[in-house]
Amino acid sequence: LAAPAAAQSLAPRPSFSMMGLYQRYTLDGTTLAEASMPIHLVVPLGTGFVASLATTPALASGEAVADLGGVTDVQAGLSYTIELGNARMALSLRSNVPSGKSTLNAEEFSTAWQLSQSFYEFQVPGFGQGFNIGPGLLGAFPITEDFVIGLGVSYQYRGAYTPVEGGLGAYDPGDEFFFVGGLDYRFNPQTSVSLDLTYTLYGTDELADGRTFEAGNKLTAAVQLRRLFGFHEGRLALRYRAATTSNLAVDGVLLDELQTVPSRGDLRAAVMLRLAPDVSAELLLHGRYYDATADFDRQTVLDIGLSPHYEVNDQLTVRSRFVYTTGTFGGLEGGLGLAVRL
Repeated sequence: LAAPAAAQSLAPRPSFSMMGLYQRYTLDGTTLAEASMPIHLVVPLGTGFVASLATTPALASGEAVADLGGVTDVQAGLSYTIELGNARMALSLRSNVPSGKSTLNAEEFSTAWQLSQSFYEFQVPGFGQGFNIGPGLLGAFPITEDFVIGLGVSYQYRGAYTPVEGGLGAYDPGDEFFFVGGLDYRFNPQTSVSLDLTYTLYGTDELADGRTFEAGNKLTAAVQLRRLFGFHEGRLALRYRAATTSNLAVDGVLLDELQTVPSRGDLRAAVMLRLAPDVSAELLLHGRYYDATADFDRQTVLDIGLSPHYEVNDQLTVRSRFVYTTGTFGGLEGGLGLAVRL
């Protein structure tokens, strides 16, 4: 948190990126696949101001599920970064502009529900929802030359939409608050460590039939060690997310208490190798653990990845990504894309 906030450029270059991705996973004999192409545009508007747009066309299919495809909602953002003495502050405004398919038939909704399970980590876990908008404030405060503290808060208003044709009507998700804090400490020019904490507070979801759903709040802690080895870089990261139970009620009467969002643990080791002045490759080992929920058993998987990059010139980089997943479910991910900096 602290390092990214401190490193934000006041005058970034315009950039455009896109990558074609294919993901395919099999759990309990059932296969689910998705092809997608995330597109991201960043445009500086003047000193300190940056605008961004993102959307993703995608198609999901699988065994015993209906095909579901289209373009996701547009994610629009505007940020302003300013230096105040040694500190750096970043103000942001993010919004979800409805443009994807948000109202699904029963078969499509079943597919979307499977895509949304967090352990799959599909690029597009959902295509459309209501209008969302939220401001954020993030600050980085150097204590010494080697020690930086970061603090931030953000809010997201989430608008209502109708998720299922002929269903129970409108669904109004609760608003969300995010509180973040972090620190970065540099031991020497080659070695640094960072620690981040995030607390997410969810409002009450409301359904048209009078039911309410209170999602459990989340606390996420992460620590990362970074080490430079000449032109190469190694990172070792540990992350844990503790999710509480959720409550389902009708007219204020509690019906059930469920674990809908799994607690999660991650151990990630990555090495970025500079193979030539214009060629680099990241090697990845990523262990992931998801606690059991009301719908799925506990999941434990290992991702083994390789991501080569080729810098054609100062403006163009070609990127690729290959990941093999094994464990309680298995699968693969492959991607090829480009990034353009003007």
